[in-house]
Amino acid sequence: MKNLALDCYSQFLAFTAEKQHQELSRQDPEYWEKLGAQKALEVFHDAAERVPAYKNFLQKHGIIHTSIKTLTDFKTVPVITKANYLKAYPLNELCWDGTMANLHVISVSSGTSGEPFFWPRDIWQEKEVDHQYEMTLRYLFDANEKSTLIIIAFAIGMYIAGPFTYASCLRIAQKGYPMS
Repeated sequence: MKNLALDCYSQFLAFTAEKQHQELSRQDPEYWEKLGAQKALEVFHDAAERVPAYKNFLQKHGIIHTSIKTLTDFKTVPVITKANYLKAYPLNELCWDGTMANLHVISVSSGTSGEPFFWPRDIWQEKEVDHQYEMTLRYLFDANEKSTLIIIAFAIGMYIAGPFTYASCLRIAQKGYPMS
């Protein structure tokens, strides 16, 4: 786990918003839509193979994942909900390869129901969010150039929005952004 964290953090520190912005700007929206559809199908097929609960969920609904080849096909896959999926399986079966060994945080959200719900997440999900926050702070608020005060006004306590945003902003500030 230590090497995984070091690798992830090193990649985040090496990430440059300028390079990402240039890459995003070079392609037209249709390119990104096509790439997004391709990535969605890749994640779907990986989950169908590697997440025990999802494999079972698809079997129960008569879905053979290898027959899902296009975004149109993908739209026929039943939508998962808290009731039919997240609460229907043990936590470890909702994880990649049926194990929580590589996860480092159990998040909790009250959602729209007000009832807390718990789910695991790994360090790579945080890295992806850090990139998104950095792009937002840099290109919408010039936080890389202007002294910026970040006030996180999400729900206080154990719920995900506040702590997740705080941790991400802290890592971005550690890259040298003049943020408090």
